[in-house]
Amino acid sequence: MKNAISIAMMALFSLCCAAQNISVQSINYPTRYLRHSDSKGYLGEMLSDLDRQDASFKLVNAGIPDCPNCIRFESVNYPGQYLRHSNYLIWLSALSSDLDYKDASFRLVQGLAGTDRVQRTTHADVFR
Repeated sequence: MKNAISIAMMALFSLCCAAQNISVQSINYPTRYLRHSDSKGYLGEMLSDLDRQDASFKLVNAGIPDCPNCIRFESVNYPGQYLRHSNYLIWLSALSSDLDYKDASFRLVQGLAGTDRVQRTTHADVFR
């Protein structure tokens, strides 16, 4: 029998190949979503169509052989640009170097808020 996290991960990974977009909702601030503005990532409320577009991402398989659960978040309104971490912040940028690709790869793991949640962690250990 599959646990809830396996089902949640399978659902997320099924979106990787579909033409559907996702938004990432904060658990502790449920009216806020992960979004970008001026290339910076932050949690914001969805008050306009632009806010909703900035908070919409396409899940892309990161293509890392050692990490089948690694994904990237491609911007819907800026195709070819991905969320990445740098200096403890989230940025939206095109990926042009090995470091960019590594910084834009996130691993899905069981969430701390319950088995029905999924959290993202960077997967830098794959590259060491």
